[in-house]
Amino acid sequence: MENAELLLFKIMGIGCASCVVPAKEHFLKVEGVLGVFAYGNKVSIIYDPTCTSQGDILEKSRVQEYYLVEIVENKTGSYDKILEELKSQTIRNR
Repeated sequence: MENAELLLFKIMGIGCASCVVPAKEHFLKVEGVLGVFAYGNKVSIIYDPTCTSQGDILEKSRVQEYYLVEIVENKTGSYDKILEELKSQTIRNR
């Protein structure tokens, strides 16, 4: 895949790290979402902008019915570049 977008959310209302799993599952059900990565109360979503949009991800996942969601960042780039950036952030945050 050539183009992808990265959407970084901060999710409030999560009690513990394992509580983010249901939110992650909601995002993965949206067509066009390629990957979901959770780090505490931050969730990064890689998606195909030709299949879905930021608004569709929020609406179709219905995650806002359960949590308070704040969009922190939205980036565009190649899928590989975005994935590599996420991996490097994960290593730095350990």
